[in-house]
Amino acid sequence: MDYKDAIAALADFDDADDIIKAIQGKVSGLLADQRKLEQQNQKLETLTSHILEASGAEGEDFEAKLQSSANKVKVLADDLKQVRTQVEQAEAAKKEAETKLTQAEKRSLIQSAASKSGAVAEVLEQLLTGCSDELAIADNNSVTVGGKALREYAEASATWKPFLPALFHTTKTQLPSGSASGKASTDPIGDYLTNNYTVPDYLKA
Repeated sequence: MDYKDAIAALADFDDADDIIKAIQGKVSGLLADQRKLEQQNQKLETLTSHILEASGAEGEDFEAKLQSSANKVKVLADDLKQVRTQVEQAEAAKKEAETKLTQAEKRSLIQSAASKSGAVAEVLEQLLTGCSDELAIADNNSVTVGGKALREYAEASATWKPFLPALFHTTKTQLPSGSASGKASTDPIGDYLTNNYTVPDYLKA
């Protein structure tokens, strides 16, 4: 049964008009799609013909040139990937250098601040770790933290205050004890006699 016979047979059903319209609409859409595909196929064939003419190649020769072009594109893509990798590495190196520079500048500022304020640089650096207030040196060489003089800031800070003696060397200094070699002496009197008493010649054997 062809398409026309099938449509005629549907006339005996209830709501035949709606069924027929639906089928005809679907068929019309399929025919339109078919025409579009045929047009696209024709354009593709025309484009392929132009490419063949421009390349001066046909058949297998054209396929070989097409494969060669594809290989060149792949090489270019690999080169681009390498360049991107090198750029990423350069950016990472730049970031690392900037971080080191920032750290060096911070240490230099701390050393200078410690020298001008009489503070211990190592202790000051530790106290500044995690501190949100900024260390600064004014034009008159006064050292401030968060806009306050360093000692004033340390005395007012619950975190810094316990470390004031270490920060400003106010702890008592004990004189070193021991022998000249740097080792603790177990016989200081004997050491004194050894280092400061000379046996007379008449007592020497």
